[in-house]
Amino acid sequence: LRDEVARLAPAGALAEIRGDGLLCGFRMHGPTAPAVVQALLARGVLASTAGPDVVRCTPPFTIGPDEIDEGAKALAAALEDAA
Repeated sequence: LRDEVARLAPAGALAEIRGDGLLCGFRMHGPTAPAVVQALLARGVLASTAGPDVVRCTPPFTIGPDEIDEGAKALAAALEDAA
């Protein structure tokens, strides 16, 4: 998930990607975490904030590759929408 988001995210949108296993945090330049979370929700992807500039993703352990790709694409689009 982290690799796919790093590949798809708009240039300069992410300051840091951190996490372990499926727990991921994406710290952003520019858009606020609540704005990105709302844009994700509009795309049917649940996420939460972990501060004013960090979006936290905690997908279920049963997530498959296709769902990871879908979530990564949704996050990249949400970053563009919220910018």
